[in-house]
Amino acid sequence: MNIKVNAKLYLSYTILSASILTASAQSNEVEQNVSLSPFARSILYNSSINTSPLFKMDGFQVWSIQLPNQQPETVLTSPSGLLIRGTIFSPNGKNLSTAFSDISSVDAFNTVQNPTVIDAIPLQPAMKIPEGVKPAAINSPALTPPPALIPQNAQEQKFDARAASGMDDADIPTFSTLAEFRDQADNFSMWVQANKFNEGAPVLYMFADPRCPYCARSFVELKPFLDRGEIELRIIPVPVLSSKSFELALRFVHSETAGQDFVAHGQAILNGEKEPEPLPVTEIDQRVVKAMTKNVKWFRKNAMQSVPFYLYKTAEGDQVLAGQISQENIKNIITTGQTDGKGINNVK
Repeated sequence: MNIKVNAKLYLSYTILSASILTASAQSNEVEQNVSLSPFARSILYNSSINTSPLFKMDGFQVWSIQLPNQQPETVLTSPSGLLIRGTIFSPNGKNLSTAFSDISSVDAFNTVQNPTVIDAIPLQPAMKIPEGVKPAAINSPALTPPPALIPQNAQEQKFDARAASGMDDADIPTFSTLAEFRDQADNFSMWVQANKFNEGAPVLYMFADPRCPYCARSFVELKPFLDRGEIELRIIPVPVLSSKSFELALRFVHSETAGQDFVAHGQAILNGEKEPEPLPVTEIDQRVVKAMTKNVKWFRKNAMQSVPFYLYKTAEGDQVLAGQISQENIKNIITTGQTDGKGINNVK
């Protein structure tokens, strides 16, 4: 009995550790054309939970990192391999580190208009997670999501991290099996149909943030198969990366071509194109805001931390994948995946 339990614990530990490393890589490893020492690379990509390359200043590359205790820190690296950590002051004594910590890597990318930043992101293969193991169920900063989860257009209020996570919201369900997960994806989440599909095409749910470069690459990988109708893709928007993610997701969901807009935006990100402007507040349907917020709370309350994330069904039961999807993953889903007959084939 003890042998079985220990083996199961070991399997869970192995899978969860891999999931956390994959999530960390997806959030962190944005390569720049800079020279990094092994120590600097370890600080930026192993010791932090989030790394944002910002810009160059006086010959140094400026980075904003988030430590495991959730505190931001500014790091500078030099071409000669130096690494500087701590507070940076301007000539007039202004604390620049605080300002830097508020700049996201995507904002910096849009400022410098350097498409090689996104193009240089290495492929991260999707990882299959077996039944009974929740992704990233340990080391969960998801229980205290950042204030950016609340859209900027929403009425200002004091931010309550626990409330935003949905932990105390009885209306937000949790799941303990993949079957329950699938039922909640079907009947609780807000999702959008991404494409026209052939009869019998397998259903693939994709949890996505519109500013996630790995989601973008996955959309590009999926698009030829979507165009041929070989997969029925249902996108569950979970804009967890920033308030701008929330605004972009709102804009797409309000569109008559919501699913196609998500997919097309993936290629636009990789092309380095400027992001669409947020919808005017007068055009935002608060029912959509509420539904999107429910998606985010559901995602967080169930300790899911990584996007993209996928859910589909085979003859063996419900299956999940985490990470950037590959051609091999897609072909396997087409071969083994199942439809549920609930999709409405009315995408324009």
